[in-house]
Amino acid sequence: MDNARIFRLHIPAGYGSVMFTHLPSRTIFIDNDRYQGEKWLGYWMAHELGHLKANSAKESDAEKAAHELRRRLRDAGKQGLF
Repeated sequence: MDNARIFRLHIPAGYGSVMFTHLPSRTIFIDNDRYQGEKWLGYWMAHELGHLKANSAKESDAEKAAHELRRRLRDAGKQGLF
């Protein structure tokens, strides 16, 4: 929560800041204390990278971009690359 406060991140009611992207600095923050495993990390990291790929703070834009990244991650897993 400290990083979210420092970067003046707007967190909607009912949401936390386990992971977030600060677009101006092109930085993704991850709260290590709330890490929930590799699948969790891959799923949500794709979402945060989606913010960077779309260059947008909108969740819908990030999810749209994350869809392709998640597909690539699944394909890499099937090939034994991940």
